[in-house]
This record gives sequence, C-alpha cells and structure tokens, in this order.
Amino acid sequence: MKKFFKFVGMLCTLIVFLVLVLGLYSYFEYRSGGEKIEKETQHLAESAINDVTANWNPDELEKRAHPLLMDLVHKQNQTVGEFFNIYRKLGAPKGEPKCKLVNFRSNIGVPTFTLADYSCAMEFVNASGVIYLELLNDKDSKDSYLLTAFKIDSPLFTNLLLKK
Repeated sequence: MKKFFKFVGMLCTLIVFLVLVLGLYSYFEYRSGGEKIEKETQHLAESAINDVTANWNPDELEKRAHPLLMDLVHKQNQTVGEFFNIYRKLGAPKGEPKCKLVNFRSNIGVPTFTLADYSCAMEFVNASGVIYLELLNDKDSKDSYLLTAFKIDSPLFTNLLLKK
C-alpha cells in the first residue's frame, strides 16, 4: 500500500510540474506572438489613417472598412462621404499619427477573431484631433485587418457646434 501512495504522489507531482511548464511555455509564446500582432496592427492603423486623411477620400476608408462598419453607416441613411464633410474641415495632416494600443482582444474558438483598438493623436492644418479606430481580423476572411470603427474627436468640431 505504501508503494501505491508513493506512486500516486509522484504522479501528482509530475502532473503539477507538467502543467506549470506548459503554462509558462504558453504564456511566453503568447507574449511574443502578441507583440508581433501589436506591431502589425499598429502599422496597419497608421497606414490606414495616412491614406484616409491624405485627401479625405471616402473610397480609402470604404476599401478598408469591414462590412459591419458599412452596415452601420447605411443604417443611419448616410454615406462615408457625408461623414467626411465635417472631417475635411480639419484640413490636411501636418505629420504622422501617434498611435497607441488601447485594447486588444482575441478569441480562439468559434468564431475566431482578433480585435485591436487604437487611439491616434494627429495634427491637422486647422486643428488637432484624436482618431479612434478598431481593427478586426475574423480569420475566416481573406483580408487582413479591416476597420470596424473610425471616429475623430477634435476641438474644432465642438467649436463648429457652438457657432450654430
């Protein structure tokens, strides 16, 4: 009987050790993969902002937009061009966006997806602004990350509302 309990104790110790090793391996593997995804999504966020704000061309946003974003725009009976009418008042960009990852979520299941939320400070000719965007990769689509949210906050917009 003593041998049996000794065997069970050794087996439990081995299982605890394996779980600990696998947990540490998973943690460090996820950390390195997460940093790679963060750099990739930050580059995509910055390049999307540069392309969209360069001439305030709605087509640039539409070709990067996820169908969810376009559905939201159409539900409000508007077009991207109508949204851009107010954004154009900011003028041309004066520099590169300074993007910061706000939130990152990943679901490995059904459905499998990755979401990255960014807040990007940017200077324009007529005012400064903060661009909030969300990138989605649903793993089922052939496309890379697509925009599911795009919003700009600026003191210029507050001033425009106050003048009316």
